Amino acid sequence: MARSTIVAVAVALGAVGCGSAVQRAPVMPEGGPVTIALFVDPGVAPAMTEEQVSQRGQLSEYMRPHLIEVLGEAGYATELLASQTDYRPGPGRYLLLVRITAYDPGSAAARVLVGMGAGACAIDTDYFLYGMGQNPLYSGRQSRGSGRSWEALVERVDLDTVNDVTAAFGSLPPEPAPNASAGAATP
Repeated sequence: MARSTIVAVAVALGAVGCGSAVQRAPVMPEGGPVTIALFVDPGVAPAMTEEQVSQRGQLSEYMRPHLIEVLGEAGYATELLASQTDYRPGPGRYLLLVRITAYDPGSAAARVLVGMGAGACAIDTDYFLYGMGQNPLYSGRQSRGSGRSWEALVERVDLDTVNDVTAAFGSLPPEPAPNASAGAATP
């Protein structure tokens, strides 16, 4: 009896996804996908050590393709930008700027040897969704820690970011008609 209850609970949790499923992206009125142009800013500052700069580079290099993958799973058309200024606004096109604002690598040895949250790594990100204007249509923040790996932490932040942005589309104001003065967004 107890075993069947555990199996039923596990199946029920799997069915609702425990918050780990990607939400479906909105579609354009004609049924086509919304396009998200992605730029990940590692948030490197002049006062950072060489090791900190390297860690931010490693994080952003892992985050870029993973975010593109999660956005694609949600149903967005995607474009990875080399520079924020490469964004070209247009109907159904949005810029998602993700900035890493803090990172603590924790201790991989403590995570392995001690477990139970010891040596946890942590990451903070800010993200901004732009449409055709200079001001963000939506912004959010993720602040997460993990006793697992930094890769698992980035994957969780990416999923939560995409789900939050997707949920925000329901409350966004209508976009104004494009104009010639609209250019790349700068927060």
